[in-house]
Amino acid sequence: MKYSIVIPTYNEGDYLLATVDNLLSTSRRKDTEIIIVDDGSTDNASTAIRGARVIRYPVRQGVNRARHIGATAAAGDWIVSIDAHTKFPKDWQRDFERVVSQHFGTGYGYMFGPTISYGPHTLAGVRFYGDEMDVVAQTLQTGPHQPAQALSGACQILRKNYYQELGGFDRGLRFPGRSEDMELSLRVWLTGGRCVALREIEVWTLYRDANYDRIYADEICNALRIYTIYFDQKQLAATIEAHKDSPGFAEGLALLLDSDVFTRKAELRKKFTRTFSQLTEMFNED
Repeated sequence: MKYSIVIPTYNEGDYLLATVDNLLSTSRRKDTEIIIVDDGSTDNASTAIRGARVIRYPVRQGVNRARHIGATAAAGDWIVSIDAHTKFPKDWQRDFERVVSQHFGTGYGYMFGPTISYGPHTLAGVRFYGDEMDVVAQTLQTGPHQPAQALSGACQILRKNYYQELGGFDRGLRFPGRSEDMELSLRVWLTGGRCVALREIEVWTLYRDANYDRIYADEICNALRIYTIYFDQKQLAATIEAHKDSPGFAEGLALLLDSDVFTRKAELRKKFTRTFSQLTEMFNED
């Protein structure tokens, strides 16, 4: 198996250097390429990188586009999309291949994510909760793997040909609103695939405040984009009611209405084999 590890970065400094050093020491060199997508950084950290391909953009594209740019350039059978402050265990590829071959065949039609550790916390997938659609950690189960309603963008792994079939990360999401990991997870499920958290593989990541200024209107626009495309009418009405007094709501709604959201909704819904309501029932922990 050949792997393309895609790392978007914006002013990650020593974290980026440490991430690449870790990957070089824990990954099979002959089977692995590392692609850094420098998304308008001003810290020059990517110029010090050795052992990786660097794609640089002088003007920020946004993390969703940066991830897609790297994935499009990937030559591997597997795309491993990670954050620039992530640490992998030794022989993670061997363990990944063992679990996939034993339980998931070729791995096509699945998106995988390792168990994520950050500080004292451990995360094996997340789920949407309540009318506000907050993201909360799923209950940890026993066994080598468990289904996940959504997988953290700290590490998402899927076959490149499956990534291409899905259409890649949604370039219509606004930056710095993010949400690209949640959107791709929902698209996997609702078009007939499955997201799986691998309990036997654990990576470590740094969860911290964003290193950019938040723009609430963009965050609201991204949330509404996801709700509009994937939710049914009742769920959409409930989430709008829950968020209508949030900062930037009116501006975010205006941005949404001026976007391609309804065209994209029509295109994607032709491919849906599940509804969000059915997905919610599968992960009902209440």
